[in-house]
Amino acid sequence: MRKTTWRADYWSWPERVAEHPLRADALSGDEFASFLLGHPSSGYVDRNINPAYRNHHVALFLQDDWKVTPRFTINAGLRWDYEAPVVERYNRMVRGFAFDQRNPMAGKLPGSGLNGATIPRQQLLVAYPHFTSVTITDVPVGSQRHDSLQMKATRRFSGGLGMQISYMLSKQLEKVSLLNAQDAVLGDLLKTVTEKRLVEFDSPHAFVVLSTWELPVGRGKRLGSNLPRLLRGVVGNWNLNLQYTMRSGLPFAFPNGAPLEARSAKFTHAQRDALARQKGRSQFDPVFDVFFDTSLFPNRAQAPYTLRDFPTRFPDVRSKVLNIPSTTPRPGTLRPRKMRSNNGAWPPAWVMRKASRMPFSKILVSLTLVPRIRRVPLLPT
Repeated sequence: MRKTTWRADYWSWPERVAEHPLRADALSGDEFASFLLGHPSSGYVDRNINPAYRNHHVALFLQDDWKVTPRFTINAGLRWDYEAPVVERYNRMVRGFAFDQRNPMAGKLPGSGLNGATIPRQQLLVAYPHFTSVTITDVPVGSQRHDSLQMKATRRFSGGLGMQISYMLSKQLEKVSLLNAQDAVLGDLLKTVTEKRLVEFDSPHAFVVLSTWELPVGRGKRLGSNLPRLLRGVVGNWNLNLQYTMRSGLPFAFPNGAPLEARSAKFTHAQRDALARQKGRSQFDPVFDVFFDTSLFPNRAQAPYTLRDFPTRFPDVRSKVLNIPSTTPRPGTLRPRKMRSNNGAWPPAWVMRKASRMPFSKILVSLTLVPRIRRVPLLPT
């Protein structure tokens, strides 16, 4: 025999049920007395399923080392991952209205805002238009794909110098939203087609250089080995660290209007500078100049009650600057101000550190040097 358990989430116990028999008012009773009598005024009970979610994740990885010369080794690898959507084992999450039934709006709707002589056409395009809104969630139709080529060259620490250079070429796409609410296939939600676009934080190129150089000054080094102990403790045992990062920008959101021509709105750096010189400026300034060709779009938003047939994110128009360098200093570090580059690449940040061992303590001194560059806004306004 199967036992069914009901769970009460909320009950309201009024005072009037147990009010004083000689005083007919709403304040003389007691809620706990109503509870003991078993007379609630309202309440609700949640009877939800215990979902059995599951998904499949498959990953394949191949790797090999190729020793070209005794001092040069190539480590190559290929990885492929696939993560299926989360589903409920017994298909108890994809439920909704019976969309093949007769439309109950064939009659009248007195007392509602949809009972007038006219009604927007958009309202008639949805299933059961007598509902002002219907929310559908947790439908496993979205996906995201990330493809990348990652390369790294490393010079292991030797002779006081170590370096690592890495480069990544990548592209990340997503299909997680609809262009129009009417694009949902209500008869079979799993057949709904979502918009394919770049991920908001897609950055196709990333180039990073990290280097550490132990300066040859101090005890046991080529220079300064015979200096007085106090002077050697000041000028010796310094490390110079270099970090250089260059990344491509982020994709821009598409304007709320269909383009007037079938062409790209992307401007090159030379085109932006040329347009700025036509307006009396020496080079492109995102405070005053447009970042892409705005003449390609109408000067008004998309008309209401029309379906969108253009994307929501540019496939080729990206911001010029991505990173905002910020150094987290250790105690005693000089912290630079946050600055932005004007050419999309950051100048290298030089960090000099030294560790001096004294008789009773160990002192770490750090000094960060960042070249001064012109400050410009991150994105055009």
